[in-house]
Amino acid sequence: LGSYLREAALGGDTEKCFLKSVHTMGGEWFEFYAVELLEKYFIACGKDIISASVCGGSDDGGIDGIIETEDWLGFRETMLMQMKNRNAIINPKDVREFYGAVCAERGSRGLYITISAFHPDAQDLIDKVDNLIGLDGHRIFLIAEKCQYGLKYVAGRLCIDNAHKLTLHVEHTAAGVAGVDGRVGLDEVHGHAVDVHFT
Repeated sequence: LGSYLREAALGGDTEKCFLKSVHTMGGEWFEFYAVELLEKYFIACGKDIISASVCGGSDDGGIDGIIETEDWLGFRETMLMQMKNRNAIINPKDVREFYGAVCAERGSRGLYITISAFHPDAQDLIDKVDNLIGLDGHRIFLIAEKCQYGLKYVAGRLCIDNAHKLTLHVEHTAAGVAGVDGRVGLDEVHGHAVDVHFT
C-alpha cells in the first residue's frame, strides 16, 4: 500500500494509484468501503439513510451489501449491491446472475461495483435494465473525489487520503448485533490482524 501512496505523492496517476491501493485491501474490506462510500454519496444527494449494511459471505445469495434510502417526499428505495475487488473484467454472465439475485430479493435497484471495468456486452446489458447500475473503477474514483472519502485536496491537488486511514464505521448485523459500529483503518493490510473498536 505504501508504494502506491508514494507513487501518487510523487506525481503518479492518482486514479490508478488509488484503485491499486484499494485492491491491496482485499474483497471483505472493499465491501465495507463501498457501502460507506455510497452511503456518503446518497447523503450528499439529499437522501436520508434508513439502513446500510454489509451482508457478504459464502451464503449471501449474490448480495454483498444493502442500502435503504428515503427522499424528502418519503419515497424509499432498497438498493442491493455486489462488489468485486478484482482486476478481471466483469462479463455478461456476472451481471445476469447478480440481476437475478436482485429480482429474487425484490430490491428496488441493483448496484454492481467493481474496481476494474465491464465488458462491452455486460455494459450493454446494464444499460437495457432501468433498475441496474454498474460502477466501474473510474466511477468509484469520481464518487470518492466528490465525497472526499479516500481522496482529498491538498494545496489544490487531489491526493489519496491516508491521514484518516479511511476509517469505516459500518453496521454489523452478521453477528446478530444491531446498531454496533466497527472501525477499520485503510492502512491495516487485509489478512493481517486488524483492531476493530466498537462504540
